[in-house]
Amino acid sequence: MVKAELSEIRSLKQQLLAQMHPHWETLSASEVQVLFRSPGDVSEVAAAAAQHAHRIKDPQALAALLQASHAIPESPELASAARSAVKAKTQEMQDPARLSVLEAALRKGPSTLEPEHLELREGVRRRLFRAVLDEEPTFDARPSRGFIRFVEKCLAKDRSSKARVQRARDGRKAERCQSP
Repeated sequence: MVKAELSEIRSLKQQLLAQMHPHWETLSASEVQVLFRSPGDVSEVAAAAAQHAHRIKDPQALAALLQASHAIPESPELASAARSAVKAKTQEMQDPARLSVLEAALRKGPSTLEPEHLELREGVRRRLFRAVLDEEPTFDARPSRGFIRFVEKCLAKDRSSKARVQRARDGRKAERCQSP
């Protein structure tokens, strides 16, 4: 009975992979996680994902795919395909917010000291830095009038108190000069 259930799961997995062909482009990070949490051997899923990694458009899905590749040590082609897809996607991205989300997703993954993974994270950080520098400033050159009025009142108070102090000093000097 267990063997029958396993063969049924395998056949369902094969059907799913066959039907996934047009949907790799729209794959999300949560769907990647569901694909790799399926019971049994995920080597077929890993092979299909490695084959279609370049078609995935969502950078978070690519980060999830790269994280899933670390859980499958017998599938180095998935890791290299996901890494190259993330590199290509990073070069296309312009939005610092999306690049920041991608960098965080890569940082949250399993801690690996592989030089390729460290190089990928460094490349994403460099691209993020460049995108922030290239972006137009978001501030307005004219501050709000309420703030300007507040500053003017503060300056007027400051100037009036300084003027009073100066008059008092001048008055004392005048008194000293007039005293015989």
